[in-house]
Amino acid sequence: HEINSCLEYFKLPQLPDTKLLVIVSRLKRVTTIQKLLVDQFVILETMSPMDFLEFREYLFPASGFQSAQWRILENTLGLPAPQRVLHGGKSYTAFLRPSEVTPVEDAEHQPSLFSLVERWLERTPLPS
Repeated sequence: HEINSCLEYFKLPQLPDTKLLVIVSRLKRVTTIQKLLVDQFVILETMSPMDFLEFREYLFPASGFQSAQWRILENTLGLPAPQRVLHGGKSYTAFLRPSEVTPVEDAEHQPSLFSLVERWLERTPLPS
């Protein structure tokens, strides 16, 4: 919701200055959530490989970073397909359920937050 609302603001022909604080606040929240997610790796680092293998089967078919939701988030933020790490030489969508592939690929073809912010910056006059 937070990122999608920011996308909608950046899609406007003119972004009202009053909405910048809303956007910054929402993106700060997203950043905090992402930090919490990434920090979960600290827990995994305490596990032996055997402990992890026992635990891993409960995450099937994908752990958080391989989930469709995470891939949609990556696409929405603007991670280009050529910059993705291939797993086993396969596309990142190869490990998704068939029902998840279309929404993930749809997100890849929508304007990303990166591209919309870039477009906004290009049309924003800078003081001299």
